[in-house]
Amino acid sequence: MAPKKQTKKKMSKKKKRRLKIFKWTSIIVLLLGAIIMFLLSDLFNIKEIKVIDNNKITQEEIISLSKIKTNENMFKFLKLKAIENIKTNPYIEDVKIHRKLNGTIEIIVIERTPTYMLNIEEEQYAYINNQGYVLEINSEKIEKPVILGFTSENLEAGNRLNVADLKKLNIVVKIMNTAEDREIADKISNINIENDQDILITMESEEKIIHFGDEKSINDKFVKLMAVLADTERTKRGNIFKKHK
Repeated sequence: MAPKKQTKKKMSKKKKRRLKIFKWTSIIVLLLGAIIMFLLSDLFNIKEIKVIDNNKITQEEIISLSKIKTNENMFKFLKLKAIENIKTNPYIEDVKIHRKLNGTIEIIVIERTPTYMLNIEEEQYAYINNQGYVLEINSEKIEKPVILGFTSENLEAGNRLNVADLKKLNIVVKIMNTAEDREIADKISNINIENDQDILITMESEEKIIHFGDEKSINDKFVKLMAVLADTERTKRGNIFKKHK
């Protein structure tokens, strides 16, 4: 008889354990359900949507892209989806979205800035940034250097330059950074990257074409270039500088 009693006791303990687990599981599920219902109530409806750090793209356009709407519950939309929607605009590099319990949604954006133009056809320009992203196709010529000699095709807003052009663009960025340090970047009207061993820099205001060579010794080349530009007589003659070796 003793073994049967022990078996009954074990079964009774297992049953009690199961009932206890079921009880606490039910309580947790009910609590979670109550919390979810509370968070999805009208108390957490969106009252205001703020866009921060936008310059080029309007607040209205960013909010429209996000598909976030006021008077809807702030926990019903998916952050990642809203961010993905906003980043379909080529000017938007990164996005952060914060939910505030006072009913405000903050959309913080980082925008790309056009730094160069590609003349893709007559009176049609592709604005690109330092990372080679095409931000916009426009007929307006902005005050940025024109890059010539590129090989990328299908240049549409949102696309990026091909690998070969990106490598050459990296050299252009180094050259322009040094030109900015020397305060002569605004003199550079176009840069021809067709041959990365002899990049051509045109300064229309100085009537100069500089055979810059490759990416080696950029700073030393600018020291020599500055000396030549400072020579008023030579500048008047519109000399073409030979490639630095």
